[in-house]
Amino acid sequence: MTAGAPSAPERPDPPAPRDPGVPPDPGALPGARPDPLPNPVPMTATAPDPDAASDIALRARKRRDAALLLPVSGVVLLMPPMAEIFAVEGTVLGVPLVVAYVFAVWFCLIVLAARIAHRLEP
Repeated sequence: MTAGAPSAPERPDPPAPRDPGVPPDPGALPGARPDPLPNPVPMTATAPDPDAASDIALRARKRRDAALLLPVSGVVLLMPPMAEIFAVEGTVLGVPLVVAYVFAVWFCLIVLAARIAHRLEP
């Protein structure tokens, strides 16, 4: 090459690959690289409602109390003085009334325990 010969034009750098999850900036120059740090969260964000947290804690406490009260009520309902109330001459579908009472209380305790256990947090 001679000193007066024009040199080959320089190629511009290829644009940086754009992250598909980031929308393009309409004001950016072609080939400009995006800002490496995203904008911080605005300071106008609201704090969580303290009443909502206490309400959730209150509901959880009520569920735990119900879970503790269930066996106590089962013991009281199945004690002999309570069962003697139903120890009378009578049948329900051919089953003596006291036996039907015991099995009905037992069934209700199982159903209630399942419902309470389902709603308790692990």
